[in-house]
Amino acid sequence: MSCKIETKNIKGHDYTVTQWPAEKALLLKFKLMKYLGASISTLISLDQDGQGLDSEVLASTFHELFKSCSPQELVDFLKEIVMGCSRDGVRLDSTSFTTHFSGESLFDIYPVALFILSVNYSSLVSGLRESGLVQKFQKTPNLTAEGTQTS
Repeated sequence: MSCKIETKNIKGHDYTVTQWPAEKALLLKFKLMKYLGASISTLISLDQDGQGLDSEVLASTFHELFKSCSPQELVDFLKEIVMGCSRDGVRLDSTSFTTHFSGESLFDIYPVALFILSVNYSSLVSGLRESGLVQKFQKTPNLTAEGTQTS
């Protein structure tokens, strides 16, 4: 099976994503699971109707990320996700990353990262939905790093 390539217009720019090689996809999936824990189901169920992301759901997801990793780890993780895709035909590397996501475009990184994740994990997402695991995760209480439950 060959890698999927998808393009999406986000905030007036065309982002083209080629699915990652297996090693990168697995590594980032495990990082995502580590950072989000049980709230992975929240991320998986985001934007199911393609109409955009609910700000309350996004805030909850980022709250989990901030609890489980340092700001530098989060920046490095977002860079790992985004670098390698193309924006308006230009491949994003460490230099163009800084250029494209500075100033007024700073917050554009979030919908771009979610698009890249959806391209790379669409079969995982649909498989989890079909198996009922998303619903199971959504019923599981969140656990803190110390193993205590949160509401």
